[in-house]
Amino acid sequence: MHRSRYLKTLLCLGLILCIFQPIFQCANDNFDITVNALDAPSDFSLSVTATTDVQITWTTNTGADTTLIRRKPDSYPTGITDGTFIYNSSGSFYIDGGVTSGNTYYYRAWSYNATYDLWSAPTGGYIFVQSPALFDIKNIFILDGITEGLSMVCTVANDGGTDADMVITWILTRLDTGATLDTGSDTFAVSAGDEELYYIYPTTSYVGLCNIHFSGNGASSSRTFTTTEPAETPPGGGGGGGKDAPPYSKDTDGDGLTDAEETHYGTDPFDKDTDNDGYSDYAEIQSGTDPLDPKSHPGPKMGMEFFILLAVIIGVSLFLFLLYYRKREKKNAKA
Repeated sequence: MHRSRYLKTLLCLGLILCIFQPIFQCANDNFDITVNALDAPSDFSLSVTATTDVQITWTTNTGADTTLIRRKPDSYPTGITDGTFIYNSSGSFYIDGGVTSGNTYYYRAWSYNATYDLWSAPTGGYIFVQSPALFDIKNIFILDGITEGLSMVCTVANDGGTDADMVITWILTRLDTGATLDTGSDTFAVSAGDEELYYIYPTTSYVGLCNIHFSGNGASSSRTFTTTEPAETPPGGGGGGGKDAPPYSKDTDGDGLTDAEETHYGTDPFDKDTDNDGYSDYAEIQSGTDPLDPKSHPGPKMGMEFFILLAVIIGVSLFLFLLYYRKREKKNAKA
């Protein structure tokens, strides 16, 4: 009797386990899926700010409580304790101000779930830190103020550490009314730490006080000047004169630099060698030396002193060689 009840009880328990086993298994499977679904932060991005810091953005994983970020110079952190600690919180944005311009930094980020003490695989990226382009517009020169041949030049400087395109716009206006006389724009590359001369040739028939304004990439500069009418061609036997070539196309001293470029560099447009160091202004500009400093030039000056010294060295060498040769001949004769 008791044995029969015992068997019935076992059968009932077995039936219950068979009925609810899929539910228990499903719950267990869901637990495994939750634990294994912790992915690394997505959309991980690095960029250099205007103050030469590294801006980091990412999308936090939905199963993560925090995001850990670490960095190293020249190679990726190998784990969650390697490299320099940068960030460990629940946000999705951070600016790393501990970097130095001129270095490459490698970043890695991990998602972390505190409930299960679970870390994701890492994601990351690297970035070369360098000061961004910083433009300046300066040194506006009116090369020709005659209305039929207006021409002017400005200097566009990139004082930053990154090559970039300058998108420049200019506008010529009347000073009395502010009315636009002519305008235009251009895009050109300026290397980091370099300067470019930018020429424009506005068209207008207005004679009077004007303003030329240049702007682009956060920089601007302007200058006021007066346009004039072209002079009448003076009479002359055998052919008239006429207006001289404008400075932007004229090279008075024939050194390879136009008068406009001479004005820009501060050199004398009537002297090929402004600092009298034996090298032309053009040669010094091309080599990167200072055409206004006689101590700064492309190389040693080979004047008369150099050739005299060279002749003395050659003469002494020949004398010693002949002396040695005669002594050797006498020795051979005695033998």
